[in-house]
Amino acid sequence: MWYYDRINLEARLAVAYPECEQSRHTVERAFTEADGPTLGVLAAAYQNDLAIRPRLLTAAAPAPVDVRLSIASVLRERGGSPDLIERLTPDILTEDTGAVRATALIARAHTCRHDPSRLTSLVELLSIEATAIGMKMDNRNRTAIAALLEIGEADRVAQILGGDKAGRFLRWTSLIDPDLVSLGALLDHWPELHAAATARGLSIKFPADALLDAGYGSFLERVSTVRSQLDEITGAEVSDWHLGQKLKILSRLHPRSAVLRSALCKALHGRGRYACLAARLLGEHFGGDVQVLADVIPGGKLADLASGSPGVIGHLVRSWPLSDLASAARGIGLEDRKHWSALDRLICATVWGRWDEAATAAREMIAQRYRHGYVEPEDAEALRIWARSDESLDVLTRWRESSGGDEATAALMLLGARANVPIEDADWMKSSFNRAIADQTKAPLDGFDPATGRVVPWLQKAYELLSRSG
Repeated sequence: MWYYDRINLEARLAVAYPECEQSRHTVERAFTEADGPTLGVLAAAYQNDLAIRPRLLTAAAPAPVDVRLSIASVLRERGGSPDLIERLTPDILTEDTGAVRATALIARAHTCRHDPSRLTSLVELLSIEATAIGMKMDNRNRTAIAALLEIGEADRVAQILGGDKAGRFLRWTSLIDPDLVSLGALLDHWPELHAAATARGLSIKFPADALLDAGYGSFLERVSTVRSQLDEITGAEVSDWHLGQKLKILSRLHPRSAVLRSALCKALHGRGRYACLAARLLGEHFGGDVQVLADVIPGGKLADLASGSPGVIGHLVRSWPLSDLASAARGIGLEDRKHWSALDRLICATVWGRWDEAATAAREMIAQRYRHGYVEPEDAEALRIWARSDESLDVLTRWRESSGGDEATAALMLLGARANVPIEDADWMKSSFNRAIADQTKAPLDGFDPATGRVVPWLQKAYELLSRSG
């Protein structure tokens, strides 16, 4: 009989005979096993059982993910007795959120290091989880392997990953359930894992391609042993979807290099989605180099750039302020510049010190939200460039007190981009935050955060900024 048919039958028998001892074992498995019987089937039969009802309610309405992750993170970093960890993160094997599960398992691994009996039991349990199959295998495998690596079981993990069916264990990424904790453990312990596999004659390839595809390219830079793989990937042709990651990684690994210059110029000439990013990076690494600018715009025609990708003119003017291109752009009248993108107008006005024009462009950018149906990271970068100027503070002060949620939230994000939040702004935020929490004063509306592309509560954004600024 297929496993899932069997556990479904066991759950139905437990519902039919709730007082049977075997039925209570079935209920216990539902609480403690990742792929055990479904609690939803059992709930009606045991809702009035005084021993089981509290656990059912806890499972049905657990603490929010952020709370569970915070508790597990504190236990991982500061430690605690095994009993304390078990009490604060109970039934961790049934936890569906990968980051919470991995963090709590690593906390157990840390506290069991000096207790041989507990350590042996934990290693056995993790070994079973690391080789489990089923509908939840990805979550179970990667979190267990992360905990085994933290214990120091690199040899055991090498045997698991280097086996005949190793390919199924290397799914370290998930769009639905991102798990940076397990991924971080793999990266931190990759050198000893690679060495253990080599000593046993096993071949384990780091999943660099999968991580890059999933958006974790910057994580790969943490591991020196995968540098050659990273160079190989970034040196090859990639899809337009991953081009932005490639350019950012190249700029960090090979600053001011010929290969970086070639890749950025190619991206600029392509005028695709990442042309603005390419222009910004080109300016950061080669700004002021006249020959580089000549390679980018051989004809030097401003009209062609103005009709191209938003942000390109702005970043080229910002990085080559004394060029003929910058002079031509500055000579364009205000009415004609209205046909430029708000992104270009914001950057150019900031460079030229035309602060009223810059404020108008910034407000337009915040109001438009998703220009192409998704958040544009370069919009946030341009807003940060403007916000770092002292002349933007008057505008940000008005925005922070705005009744409009988007302006108020954007003001908090942009104030956080400055090296220091002005004292008067910090004091105003503290008093507003305290009034909204303690006096139940109505908080500002939720608003759009241009840095993340999400609509967030004002209180959450204010707390983030205040906690960073002290």
